[in-house]
Amino acid sequence: MENNQKKKSKIILGILLALVAVFVAYNFMIFMEERQIQKRIQQNNAAIYNQGTTQVNGSNLGEPTDLPAYQNGQTGQSSNTVPNAQQGGTWNGKTLISVATAQQAAINAVGGGEVVSQVEDIYDLGDNPTYNFKIKNKFRIYEVEVDALTGAVIEFDVD
Repeated sequence: MENNQKKKSKIILGILLALVAVFVAYNFMIFMEERQIQKRIQQNNAAIYNQGTTQVNGSNLGEPTDLPAYQNGQTGQSSNTVPNAQQGGTWNGKTLISVATAQQAAINAVGGGEVVSQVEDIYDLGDNPTYNFKIKNKFRIYEVEVDALTGAVIEFDVD
């Protein structure tokens, strides 16, 4: 009877060790994937910021800087109306990249996938304009924030 108890204990211990090994392997895989994403983001952002002026699809977007709140260039007064980015709008005299360009930067950053939601945060007068995307890639959903002026990926998170 004592022999059976030892066998059961060994089986339980083996199962627990296997579960721990799977847990560690899974977390290591996630860690490595996040490092790959960070590397792609750094390469993308370096390519953008290493240029004297920012270029996205051949369009000169000016220098990447922290900009003040949007002001109407003709009257000098703050405005609640910011032109639509999909129509080549501007923000404080700087051209916004298109949503399609920002989507492509976000998709490239996470290594592919499809956009499941997007938010254009270009109307916040107290902060730089951004595009926020949720991208489904296989079994994960990533939240990616892209600078609407430069196309640089500002932040990403795994949901």
